[in-house]
Amino acid sequence: FDALTGLRLRVISQHHDPVGVMEQRVDYEDYRQVDGVQLPFVIHETSGDSTLTIKINEVRHNVAFDDSQFAKSAVQ
Repeated sequence: FDALTGLRLRVISQHHDPVGVMEQRVDYEDYRQVDGVQLPFVIHETSGDSTLTIKINEVRHNVAFDDSQFAKSAVQ
């Protein structure tokens, strides 16, 4: 956690799989205030030899969705 802001900066965890123990690291940055809540807009996930970066463009809270958006599509 950041000493000044209290915001989460990194999480390190271990996952057990048949090969052994795999460490996963998640780093959070570019915090922005959205509706009074500080949220990270850039998240880096590192596990083994791979790294994934997630960049968020926009966050909206309490947006109404039509239930049809979650309906299963017809299998053809």
